[in-house]
Amino acid sequence: MKLIFSVAGLLLTGLIVGCGGGGETFDRVAVSGTVSLEGDSSRSGSIIATADIDNGTSEGGRPTTQALLVEGKFEFTADRGPAPGDYVFEISLTPLDAEFELSEDGETETSGEAELYKKIVTIPAGGTDSLAIELTNSDRSRADGSGPMPSSGER
Repeated sequence: MKLIFSVAGLLLTGLIVGCGGGGETFDRVAVSGTVSLEGDSSRSGSIIATADIDNGTSEGGRPTTQALLVEGKFEFTADRGPAPGDYVFEISLTPLDAEFELSEDGETETSGEAELYKKIVTIPAGGTDSLAIELTNSDRSRADGSGPMPSSGER
């Protein structure tokens, strides 16, 4: 039997995942805020934040981390969040009419193709609770994952 989940239902799972090995030498910070696409802040999806190696800021092996984006809002907790510095935010937005299903093997499946956007974002020392990421159609990545990576203006 298939179980249909709404994006709001995913929020209830409280899923926030971070990656990083043991022996971490960086200070993670709490970061929360909003994402809007062409002024629309009602979209949902996910964010993967990866240290911006191309910008020369990958010193110290800063962590890659993930957060859910629900109705334009996201939160990285301090224990699983990014460290201060520049990050590439890969923001995957689900289609507005997407439906979520839980398969028999426990995997979540989404109808429709997600839209991928990339933005360079500066995480401030001490974190923030008001990071505003404004996406435009020019921030959209190509299907192969390449594409523009303009700055978010958060520097």
